[in-house]
Amino acid sequence: NVMVVARGHAPPLAELKALGVRRASLGGSLMQATYGFARASLKALAADGAFTYAAQAVPHGEMSKLMEKYR
Repeated sequence: NVMVVARGHAPPLAELKALGVRRASLGGSLMQATYGFARASLKALAADGAFTYAAQAVPHGEMSKLMEKYR
C-alpha cells in the first residue's frame, strides 16, 4: 500500500505497479484538489462575476461510474 499524496509529484500508477505496488491510496489528495478548484473558481467569480466554473460539472451518475472502477 502506498499513499499517493505528493501533490502531483508521485510516479504514475504504471510505474508504481512495476515496482510491485498493489494498492495506491489517495488519502485526502482528491479533497485538497477539490479545494484548489473551489479557490480558483471563487477567485474568478469575484473577479468577473462569471459562472464559467460550472462548465466542468460532472453529472452524479457519471461520477458514480468512475468510482465503480476503484471499489
